[in-house]
Amino acid sequence: VSKTTPRKVKDLIANSRAKAVAKRKQLQQKLKANIQQSKDWSKKKISETKQIVESTKKKAIVKVNEAKGYDWKSLNASKIIAILTTLLTPLISKAKLWTNSVKPSTILGTTVTTMAIGLSSITIYQQTQEISEKVNKAAGREPASTSDTMNREAWKRSQFRNFNDRVLKVSSVSMPIYISNRKGMQSIKIDFTFVSSNRYISKYFKKIENEYTLRDRINKTVEPVIPSFPMEPEGKRILKVKIKSEMNKLLKDRGIEGKIDEVFIDSILNG
Repeated sequence: VSKTTPRKVKDLIANSRAKAVAKRKQLQQKLKANIQQSKDWSKKKISETKQIVESTKKKAIVKVNEAKGYDWKSLNASKIIAILTTLLTPLISKAKLWTNSVKPSTILGTTVTTMAIGLSSITIYQQTQEISEKVNKAAGREPASTSDTMNREAWKRSQFRNFNDRVLKVSSVSMPIYISNRKGMQSIKIDFTFVSSNRYISKYFKKIENEYTLRDRINKTVEPVIPSFPMEPEGKRILKVKIKSEMNKLLKDRGIEGKIDEVFIDSILNG
């Protein structure tokens, strides 16, 4: 197949992959810049808000002290309106000035960042709930020996013992897809989390060279599919089974003891 494939097709595939990598890096850099800009803006506004609050608090204390010495019996409607206007006018002016000073780009960046954080938090919470439900089904290991006076529940091993050390998230893994109208191969980006049977496997794939070996393995062994297939529930289930199977084969090829217990799809970016 490689020999019969025209050179132009090979060059097109290589150029497409290079453009996809460059575009991903550019998007990541832009997102980091927007996040940092939003953080700096938030810190600045928090500091300004604190100063405004302190200034307002001092002014309010002065007004309260003045109010204590005021002859309340002489109050009427016009005086009450004048007092309220005096108290609220500075606050309204400052709020209006602050609103006018905010740039549209800052508002857009803050909104995008907030949405991204919110969606990520929801996804993490859902995956944590699924993992927790599955782990809770397994009973804790009983002590090797007990006595009548021993509190067995207090001496059980935690169900979550070393759990965090066995979990690892892999982001932006490329998988091939086929789009007929483009007459060529494209790719999608998948973030997934796996749970291994021991801590060594997780630490092994934290090393950058081993992580890229895993990425290459998945990219080369997964057959191209139509873009909508991974988005469907059945497609996600098949994709998880395929990733788990290829990871276990890779562990066996490398002579690593243990296995991959679970794989969870965190997100799929169809480009």
